[in-house]
Amino acid sequence: MGDNEDIQIERINPRLLIPDSEDSRTLGPSKTLGPSKTLGPSKILGPSKTLDPSKTLGPSKTLAPIIGYAQEPLLPLDKACEPLILVVHHILHYVTVALENTPDNPADGLSRDESASIRLYTMEWADEYSSLCSTLNKTLTTADREDLQPWFSYLKLFLTALAKIQYAPRHTIWRGVRKNISDEYPPGSQFTNDALG
Repeated sequence: MGDNEDIQIERINPRLLIPDSEDSRTLGPSKTLGPSKTLGPSKILGPSKTLDPSKTLGPSKTLAPIIGYAQEPLLPLDKACEPLILVVHHILHYVTVALENTPDNPADGLSRDESASIRLYTMEWADEYSSLCSTLNKTLTTADREDLQPWFSYLKLFLTALAKIQYAPRHTIWRGVRKNISDEYPPGSQFTNDALG
């Protein structure tokens, strides 16, 4: 990609937005073990599930909508991430870090758990394992929608939080990627981005 080329991606079919729901107001403060205690590293009960690369689709393919997560109950972050213990390495440790670094009453009007779910999504893992963001986005782009089932509780909390945040004016956002993907996005073409970002 040349210096003067921009990739303009417009989200035309947002499949992950959830409707406003009354239960989004019922989420109370997270029940943690206290500011100095942690939930500990996740207990790996078996090998982490890895996605089959042959099932991962490129940007030119359209995936089926994600059905089922919106009906999940809205849970505190630590409970919403429990199904991910075998999917995301050390998830409960990073949940604890996200909660400890999120104020009890965030300034953005979100609950502590909602705000911490966004923080958790943006965190990078300190070891060689893939972060929640990386693992979730790989799962979102796989053709097998069953792989998303463990993510439903987290997605409900995370997307409820994102839906409450005021929209920013439209502008170009740059994001670093580790490979040249310009050939996947020919100029003038439209794509549906099934990953979150």
